[in-house]
Formats: sequence, C-alpha cells, structure tokens
Amino acid sequence: MDKSDRKTRSDKFLTEEVKEEIEEYLIEHPCSTATEIIDALDYNISVRTMRRILSELGYKYSSTLKEPLIIPRHVNKRLRFAHQNRRKFWNNAVFVDECTFMTFPFPKKAYQKKGERIVYQRPKKLGKLHVWGGISMEGKTALHIFTENLTGLLYKKILMNKLMPSMRRLYRGRRWILVQDNDPKHKSGDVEKYIRKANIEV
Repeated sequence: MDKSDRKTRSDKFLTEEVKEEIEEYLIEHPCSTATEIIDALDYNISVRTMRRILSELGYKYSSTLKEPLIIPRHVNKRLRFAHQNRRKFWNNAVFVDECTFMTFPFPKKAYQKKGERIVYQRPKKLGKLHVWGGISMEGKTALHIFTENLTGLLYKKILMNKLMPSMRRLYRGRRWILVQDNDPKHKSGDVEKYIRKANIEV
C-alpha cells in the first residue's frame, strides 16, 4: 500500500465524531502515547496512522511545562455541572471512577498543541497501578486493582464482579443510580449492553 492509499484511509477514519473523541481523551490523558490512545479508544488502526491523525489535529509529541493539576477550563466545567445539578437528590447515587497511582505521574513528553505545554521529571522506570472503586451515602464498593489498560470489556467485568455485588450489599434491593464520567470505555458497546441488561440507571 502506498502513502496515498494510507492517507485516504486516514481521511475516511477521521470523522468529526472520532476527532471529538480523540480531543476529549487527550484533554483528560495528555501524556498518552499513540499506542495507548489506540488501545484506550479501541481503534483498529496502525500506530503510524494515529500519529498522522494527531499531527493533522495539531498535536506534537514534545517536551512539556508544569501546569496546575486542575486548569481553569476544568474548574469552570465542574462548576457548571454543580450548578445544573444542585437540586438533584444524590443520596441514592454511587460515584465510581478509576485512579492511576505512579511513582512519577508524568512522562517527559506528551501530545500537546503549540502554547499548551507541560513540564515534569521522571525516573527511568515507573511503577504504575490502576484502582477502580465507588462511594455512596451507604458506604464504599469493593475495589478492583489492575495493571493492564482499561478497556470496555474489562470495565464491564468490573461492573459485574465488583459494582453489582457491592450495591446488593449496600442498598439491599432499594433503588440506586450509577454516576460515572464520560470516558469512552464507560460508553462502549459492551458496557452499554450490559447496563441495559442489568437495568442499571446511569
């Protein structure tokens, strides 16, 4: 396959929906490599194609500068969410999320646009561990600890094996609501199908 054929495949793949999905993912995970982006979003494309797409979107894998943990854009987004939902009844909600623990959380390089750089240092070898868990007014869920990248299939298994037993223990048949963020793995086909089957209100 020559370069023109590969470019055509890249153009067809890069729909507005895919572009928005990549942009949203990089806002939350700016230090991901091209390979990690492909795995996280479950794309069936080559690393070379992903690098070309990132370049077309204006991203460059380059050195970074220090930046506050929560930047103003994130603060404003969270404030809007809080104002819009301040009258909601949250006592039956279980808030779930994943967290990654690393000895040094940032690599030396990240995909970023011009003028949006991050800076930090790291050792040669990084220790990394992922943890999923949830909290509610009735208590906490069981934790799921893992080292592999989170996928839609793994998240579905976590809901089945950790969330559901915990909610049966905590709520004993009473109504509850699952609150999760907009991570693409949380909205994958496998997960949405399971949520509908298990009659989980999200």
